Amino acid sequence: MKIWKIKSDLAYETHLVFDKEKDVDATTGMREGKSLKSDWKPVRFVMYRDGERVKDDPSKLSDFPWLPGFFICSEHARNVLEPLVKDAVEFLPILCDAGQFYLINVTNVRPCFDYQRSEYTLFKSGDINLIKKYAFDIACVEGQDIFKTKFPLGRIFASDTFKALVEDHKLKGLLFKQVWEHPVSDDGA
Repeated sequence: MKIWKIKSDLAYETHLVFDKEKDVDATTGMREGKSLKSDWKPVRFVMYRDGERVKDDPSKLSDFPWLPGFFICSEHARNVLEPLVKDAVEFLPILCDAGQFYLINVTNVRPCFDYQRSEYTLFKSGDINLIKKYAFDIACVEGQDIFKTKFPLGRIFASDTFKALVEDHKLKGLLFKQVWEHPVSDDGA
């Protein structure tokens, strides 16, 4: 079993920005995995590709356009991923001239970070500065296809199953960086 950190593939040069800066307030609590679905009112985003505003033809775009600090997907990506992750995320519709896209609010926040087996540096305050090597509590991550940890907050992790689904459907715009693999003991467990 492997755990993958999800990152945007900036090679697609497709990114979104909030149409109105104040609209970022609608996402308060998303980083912590707080549910936003009941109060969600779609906000408008503007999409750019190669520095030009995009108004149509989402088929040529990334399925996961880049917006720092947020996880966004196309309608096609939502249809592919929803059966696997429906209990772990909220797909929050956004308004965009380039097509139907969704903010993905990962609400599955798990206390899985293994402080004893991970390697990291600390600030003078004692807070974690840089993680050199991740380790997770296997009992906590087993069966979790997408999740955030309580620390480092806001980072999104995925299972082999999630990664394979994205790759099998040739969804564009994500990179997966392996950050952990469950060690197999001599007895195969």
